[in-house]
Amino acid sequence: MDFLSATVRVLLDALWPERCLVCGGEPDLACGRTAGLRPWDRPHLCRACLAGVARPAPRLDVGGIPVAAGARTGGDLVGLVGAMKYHGVRGLAAPLGGLLADALAARLEEFRPDVLVPVPLHRSRRAERGFNQAELLAAVASKRSGVPVRADAVRRT
Repeated sequence: MDFLSATVRVLLDALWPERCLVCGGEPDLACGRTAGLRPWDRPHLCRACLAGVARPAPRLDVGGIPVAAGARTGGDLVGLVGAMKYHGVRGLAAPLGGLLADALAARLEEFRPDVLVPVPLHRSRRAERGFNQAELLAAVASKRSGVPVRADAVRRT
């Protein structure tokens, strides 16, 4: 890290300290300093709170098709998803995508999906948010599971 980057990081940490979105504490360095993310895109989630929202995924089948899904949501998880979707906290894609990957891994012994398909946003929503949260979550889950992502497989009409 060069001198300018280090100086900017110190100033940002002093003026706008990073805090866990759930408990308000300082995030663990391994969790809160994801490489390549701008300070406002960092996960903002400590390990203890991430463990608190991570629950075992239920075994679901819809019409005979096995489904990988997260556990029933609690208030903290709903708040984190809302922070990502509606407040632009993109760094939550790393821990939340990890939860999705864990849900997928829980079902891999039964089935192996060929592809992950994020649902596309309407153009106005994409412009409003600046990103598609489903694509970010799928990208993280893909890296952890090895299942490829096809964002172009579905088109919104």
